[in-house]
Amino acid sequence: MKYTEHPHWHRLYKCLEDFGIRYQSIPDFFKDRIQRYGILSLFMLIFGSFMGTWMKDRTFIFWSFVLGLIGFIRTYLIFRTADKRNYEIVEGLVTGIDGKNPFARLRKIRISDPAGRQSELLLDKNVKVLEGKRYRFYFGINEKKLVGIRRVDAARGCIEISGCCM
Repeated sequence: MKYTEHPHWHRLYKCLEDFGIRYQSIPDFFKDRIQRYGILSLFMLIFGSFMGTWMKDRTFIFWSFVLGLIGFIRTYLIFRTADKRNYEIVEGLVTGIDGKNPFARLRKIRISDPAGRQSELLLDKNVKVLEGKRYRFYFGINEKKLVGIRRVDAARGCIEISGCCM
């Protein structure tokens, strides 16, 4: 039996091939986010390990490893959300933004879809949108935490926004 014909290598090859097929089927927004988190996590892991070894500081190496591992877990969770299609898409033209109060945490965004239906989203102020522009919002579906009161749900972050793109 050749070295490359070992059953474990064959299983690893099949797993990577399956991952490639699944990765190609997810939206570009999620691909971009997966790549950014993955590269940042790898950089933290490698650079932190190098600097910790150079400084002879074990705690620096440990925390670099922990932060890199957390980043890889976050990358996996984004991939799993995109792969299982565990998100909802809302897309349309932003027709109005209410709640520009500097002390409020949330603001109400009115969206008109191509069919003419109006929707209102309650989003965190950190989500940057401009009135008159067309956006596609990706929301993670997390039904186990929902209270049923939309301001409370949005304030607790239960209606998690995975992102938006133009």
